[in-house]
Amino acid sequence: VSVLGTDQNVTAHVTKWNVNADGIRQGYKGRNRNQQDIDLFDVTVTETLEELHENGEDAVSLDPETLEYYKQEHDYVFVDFYASWCSHCRALAPTWETLAEVMVDAGVEHQKQHPEDYTEEDYEAAEKVQMPVIIAKVDCVDHQELCNQQERIAAYPTLRLFVDG
Repeated sequence: VSVLGTDQNVTAHVTKWNVNADGIRQGYKGRNRNQQDIDLFDVTVTETLEELHENGEDAVSLDPETLEYYKQEHDYVFVDFYASWCSHCRALAPTWETLAEVMVDAGVEHQKQHPEDYTEEDYEAAEKVQMPVIIAKVDCVDHQELCNQQERIAAYPTLRLFVDG
């Protein structure tokens, strides 16, 4: 018999709750256990990250200042918060880069379809639309304060879509 009066592993049945400073239990803001259709990466992406980077990097690398800038300047910013040591992050990287390439190509195609001259105001509005979603990434090893304190990233990779800032 253990000191707790049982031979069982008590850590197997521990339920963790978020508690605020007053000791009041808060709602869990973690994963959605009911969502069963998430794949870690796209199996149809067969190129390595190095092969995808041969023509340049399309996913925008952000730091605390540039993240705020992109959130203010673009309607949609989709960010991968990752750690370079994380195997799941490394598995996701080629899929993320491919998504970024697709979004850049979509923006270029949209621009080709609208070759007319813009006024300065129209051009700025059209430029936002040309890149419908900015695909970005933040290395949480290099930017720990941003990931841990500002964005409260608890696991890697974390994908977050910022809408209107």
